[in-house]
Amino acid sequence: MPIVSHRKKFIFVSNPKAASTSIESVLAVYQDLPGLNDVARSGYFSRRHLPAVEVSRAVGARIWSSYFTFGVVRHPFEWIASIVAYDAVRNGYEAPTDRLINTEDVRAVYDRLVAYRAVPYSATAAQSAYLCDLRGSACVDSVIAVEQLSDCWPSLLARLQIDYVRLPKLNRTSHPPASAWLSDSAKRMIQQFWAGDFRLYDSARRAGRAQIR
Repeated sequence: MPIVSHRKKFIFVSNPKAASTSIESVLAVYQDLPGLNDVARSGYFSRRHLPAVEVSRAVGARIWSSYFTFGVVRHPFEWIASIVAYDAVRNGYEAPTDRLINTEDVRAVYDRLVAYRAVPYSATAAQSAYLCDLRGSACVDSVIAVEQLSDCWPSLLARLQIDYVRLPKLNRTSHPPASAWLSDSAKRMIQQFWAGDFRLYDSARRAGRAQIR
């Protein structure tokens, strides 16, 4: 769920399948606009996930520009692997861990996302659609790579003026590491379909803790 805190003057944009539930579990007590969580979004990811562009419209330009805004991005390979595993659990069948994820699996994810979650900022409902503007530029102050989140967490809480609380690990869908589970052809297809996510992720990795100020 997007979290808008007038008390702490921050806005968290919830990117699907990128540690959002763990972050929400800590920051939800500072939510001052709970109505944002009732915005129905039919499809693959329903409710709880609004792109930054839509959140900024909901709160207005003055608040958006004056609050600290942030979100989290996941390596696209891990993101797709998590979706494949999550989709299996959600639909009551076993994730295909006895074989490599192939291009048919990736195409199936792509087709579902396009059908249900495509938005003007991204025809493929990419992670960047939640954190970037129409030009593909990040429109939040800080984009944190999931792998760096634990290291950045103390600095982030300090930036939000919140006493330290351990970041819990929630909703961990069990699956093999994406690097080993994805076939080479599947990796190439992911790089083709979600090129913008790789750029966003690489930028977040390079910026690291320095962007939390």
